[in-house]
Amino acid sequence: MIISKIERQKKDKQRYSLFVDDQFLLGIDEAVLIHFSLHKGQEVSEELLAEIREAEYHQKVYSKAIHYISYGLRTIKEMRDYLAKIPALNEEELRSEIGKEGSGEVATIDDSLISDIIERLLGQQYLNDLVYGQSYVRTSALINRKGPSTIYQELIRKGLTEQEILQALEEYPMDQQNENIQHLAQKYIRTKKNVPFKMLKNKLFEHLLIKGFDSDLIKQEMDQLDFDYSQDHQDDLLNKTAEKLVRTRQKKYSGYDLRNKVKEGLYRKGFDFEAINYWLEDHAELWEKSGK
Repeated sequence: MIISKIERQKKDKQRYSLFVDDQFLLGIDEAVLIHFSLHKGQEVSEELLAEIREAEYHQKVYSKAIHYISYGLRTIKEMRDYLAKIPALNEEELRSEIGKEGSGEVATIDDSLISDIIERLLGQQYLNDLVYGQSYVRTSALINRKGPSTIYQELIRKGLTEQEILQALEEYPMDQQNENIQHLAQKYIRTKKNVPFKMLKNKLFEHLLIKGFDSDLIKQEMDQLDFDYSQDHQDDLLNKTAEKLVRTRQKKYSGYDLRNKVKEGLYRKGFDFEAINYWLEDHAELWEKSGK
């Protein structure tokens, strides 16, 4: 068999159409063309053509990996998971022949090829888990304002080692953590104007814990917060909440049963115990006039 023509493809200048005995055989990447030193008039065997097909497939998988990286940094685990979904060589060839997806289970490429490509990408510095982790930490801290423990868990899921994560977290200085806690806290407080002060502090603490910040650091920063909660505002909120509880509870309760239910409701909503008792005493006529 003789290579009768090698023609550069119009849509992709890095790919070539290979013709053998005046029949189109397959499209190949320029890297494959150079690797085998293919040229017009060259005699080729079935064994060589099989090697060319396999090399072209490997190059195609590598190109897919490069395309995947082009959208953003990837970890080794993310790349391995991505490559593991690519159809195996024989299955891909079969699909191209029958011109349809098929309905059976698709064979995927073997681990050795995946490892080879990952080693190639590592050698070219296209993959570097530490660099990925450092970039991820900076983005999460500056833009998403996540806490260190949340970032740690996310990087664990992305396949980084504990040592890599701890080194990457050095990109998250303490002053940035303090600033993020203050920013998130003030934002949370602005949306919870109608929450009793005691409950607000508890909910804010839980909110910041979920965001991934250290509990001691949260307490330290919360001590510096200006909650802007005037006593008049708290009294007004307590009064409105208590009146609503009286209206709903008096349908079933009266006298001191009603008083206890209102007291219980106010306490569950986070109002100060002493403030609740003051309100109940100031509205004693509500329980006395009901007949109990």
